[in-house]
This record gives sequence, C-alpha cells and structure tokens, in this order.
Amino acid sequence: MGGCLKVQTYELVAILDPRMDADQTAAALAKIDGAVTNGDGQLLANEEWGIRRLSYPIKQFREGNYILRKMRVESSEAVNLNESLRLSEEVIRHLIIKIDNDVDVEAPSKADAPSKSDNDAEAPSSEG
Repeated sequence: MGGCLKVQTYELVAILDPRMDADQTAAALAKIDGAVTNGDGQLLANEEWGIRRLSYPIKQFREGNYILRKMRVESSEAVNLNESLRLSEEVIRHLIIKIDNDVDVEAPSKADAPSKSDNDAEAPSSEG
C-alpha cells in the first residue's frame, strides 16, 4: 500500500545554545539544514536573529541564539526533524509549525484599523 505524502510548507524557530562559537553554530545549522535537504526537502528562507535575552530561563539559559528556517518537506520528514531537534544538545527549544498555503499572512494596515474619530462619530448625541 504505497501512499504519496503531501509536501507542506513549515517554519522552524529554534533557540540554540548561546555558548557555542561561530564554528559550532555553523555546524549545528548545517546539521539542521542537512536534515531538511537530505530528505528531498527544500529550504525557502534562512534567518539568523542572533543572541537575545529569554523571557524566562530555559534549561538554565538566560539567553539564546535564535534562528528561523522556512522549508517545504513531507510531513514525515517534519516529524523526523522535530524528533532530531528534541534530542539535540545544541537546541535549547524549538517549534515547527505548518504554514497554510491558502492564507496570505499580512499585517493589517493602519487604514484598516478603526480610528478614535470613527468611534466618536458613532456615539449618539446627547441633545434631546
């Protein structure tokens, strides 16, 4: 019973150990990227946000090196990547989410937001 798995778009946000030097960080990123591309996946975007302070300690760390990867992989590969990251000592925390291709994610413009004057215009007058 061979089935065709659907290729989906995912985003991965990971927090890496901030104590790693540039070479160790590059090796960890290559390992993550390799896990995506070795399974016939495709990397769509790579961003490194750098070291940032955490809102609360995670595994006794107060800072973490944030990265973002956007990718297209089969769902089974996303599960494998999730498990690999969970077991990785370099990764403090991670989250993989599926992006719905039918939804255009765009911040609302200020023109779409109701202004205070709009609210005032709708208020009933007190004349009577």
